[in-house]
Amino acid sequence: MPRNAYRLELTRCDIAGGDTGGLPTSLLDAIEADGGLWWASEGYTRPDEIVAKARAVGARALRLDVRELSLLESLPQVRYLHLRSDGRRPPLDPIASLRGLRALIIETGGLRGELDLLSFPDLRWLRLGLGGKGGQAMLPVMAVGHPALEWLSVSETKANTATDIVAGFPRLRTLHVNMADCLSELGPLASVMPDLRTVGLMLTPVRTLNGLVGLEGLEILNIFGGSVTDLGPLHEMRQLRYARLLLAHLKSLEPLRGHPALRMLDLTIEPEVAVLRSIPGLVALGRKKTFDGPFPWPDPMVVAKDHPMRIEWFRAMRE
Repeated sequence: MPRNAYRLELTRCDIAGGDTGGLPTSLLDAIEADGGLWWASEGYTRPDEIVAKARAVGARALRLDVRELSLLESLPQVRYLHLRSDGRRPPLDPIASLRGLRALIIETGGLRGELDLLSFPDLRWLRLGLGGKGGQAMLPVMAVGHPALEWLSVSETKANTATDIVAGFPRLRTLHVNMADCLSELGPLASVMPDLRTVGLMLTPVRTLNGLVGLEGLEILNIFGGSVTDLGPLHEMRQLRYARLLLAHLKSLEPLRGHPALRMLDLTIEPEVAVLRSIPGLVALGRKKTFDGPFPWPDPMVVAKDHPMRIEWFRAMRE
């Protein structure tokens, strides 16, 4: 990272060039429409310099690598906040000064301090870890929920079902649950989140997808690891367009036979070609290992970076 004078204060992230920081597609689009994302680190500048530069450029979206967040009290215009701290745990209390906050992405070493989600009426995107003492302290806040939140990503939750996490978020359109060792099942998601469009599960012990039943508008399913063996519930997901199914124990793709909307798939098991050929809209097949072929569907992960199919796939999977 060059240590020139501009970088020492604050610099705009090149989202179009790939500096997404793992943020979801919908959030990146909102940030770009609101002036772009600006990055600063205490390793390169002082808090007063960050404040001065952020005011000068009118920054509404900040990505911060800092141990102390009191500088936020001088930047009430910030609406999108991405916190990183190299394993440190900055007290979160100063975030309360950002009353117009729309996105809060917390990727620190743990949670410390108080955080009241209802004090941010415009909040739409939220990511945080629920492990450790700080995460446990957030459970009552999560139980209360938020009436307008649309995108939620949690990790290390001790909840046994996904519905235990999200009952207070009725307008959710996207849910990601990561590294949740106690998550044994999804629960009836449609009963609490009828508008859910995207579900992501990474390294959870969930064994069945029965909790997806009733989510008639589900469009994106992203599963990495786990013990799911049966895709039966996906037969009823008639709006499903993109599915990453990295499931080593999956038995068959038969429930996807003739699916009317499925457009792109990513798999670890060798698929039944007859099932794939029965899906009229299938245009791409991601392959995490070499399958016996040939397959007529290109792999969106290996085509050129500027290929429209690759761009479409990664926009969906980032959400």
